[in-house]
Amino acid sequence: MMRSLFCGGYYTFAILGLLNPPDDIIRNTVERMLFNRAAEELKTSSSFLFADKHVDLAEVAGVVNSRPGSFWPVGYTDCTNANGSRRQAICLVLPIMWGAFWLESSICVCGDDRKIEKARKKLEALRQQCVSYLDRLESDFYVNGQIYEQAPISQAVAEAWKAVRALGAVLLLTTPLSCLEPCVISPGIADHAAA
Repeated sequence: MMRSLFCGGYYTFAILGLLNPPDDIIRNTVERMLFNRAAEELKTSSSFLFADKHVDLAEVAGVVNSRPGSFWPVGYTDCTNANGSRRQAICLVLPIMWGAFWLESSICVCGDDRKIEKARKKLEALRQQCVSYLDRLESDFYVNGQIYEQAPISQAVAEAWKAVRALGAVLLLTTPLSCLEPCVISPGIADHAAA
C-alpha cells in the first residue's frame, strides 16, 4: 500500500473499494480472491491501466459488469499494442466510489468532530462526483462506442484524501470481521501483555 499513499489517494480509494465492495457484488470465495488479487495488482501498477497488462483487474471489471445494474467502464484508447489494435484501459471510478463509501462509513467517531465531519463531507462529495460521471458515461458508452474517457474526479479525490489524512493515523483492518475467529488468551500471556 506504500506506493498508493503517494498518489493523492487515487489508488488508495480504489484498493479500499476492491477490498470492500458492496455486498451484492461478490458472490463466492473465488470472486473474493479475485478482488483481493486485483487490489494487490493495483498496488504495483503503472499510471495507465491497460486491460492486457492488468488481467485480474480486467477480470474483476468483467465480474462487476455481469451483475444487473452494475457498470464499470473499460474502454478503448488511442494507444495501440504491438499488433496495431487499440488497447483497452480500465477506469477506476467505480472502485474509487466504493472505497470512498466504505471509508466514510468506517470512520470512527473518536477525535476532532470538525475534522471527522469535513472528511465525511469530502468523501460524500467524491462519491457523488463518481456517481454523476458513471451515470453520464453509461448513458452513451455502448451507443457511441466504448471509448476510454479520463474521469474528471482528480480534484475531489485529492480533497477527500487530504481530509482523511488530516484525521491523523488511519488504521485499516482489511480482514472481514466474519473471518476473524475469537481466541482465548491464557492467563499467563494476558498478565504479561497487561504489564
